[in-house]
Amino acid sequence: MPSRKVVKNVALVVYHHDFNDVNFLTEVIRQTLGYEYTQAFGCASIIIDKGQYIVKTFKSVNKDIAESYLQLFLDQEVPAKLIPV
Repeated sequence: MPSRKVVKNVALVVYHHDFNDVNFLTEVIRQTLGYEYTQAFGCASIIIDKGQYIVKTFKSVNKDIAESYLQLFLDQEVPAKLIPV
């Protein structure tokens, strides 16, 4: 019998886009996720440098909440998506 992998978490990944600079991303992350400036700036710097970063993970039971956060990023024209982890 094949084993089934149970997804326990979902991750919110934010992607870099040329029109979003580090300051804009920092403010979006800070305001959307409630992170302190230093933490938000660190996330934004990684996004700019690496092209993407998991900014938050959620338990699978909180997928509706994760989808709400995703929509907040998309509403601000910040590319993002949810991935299973």
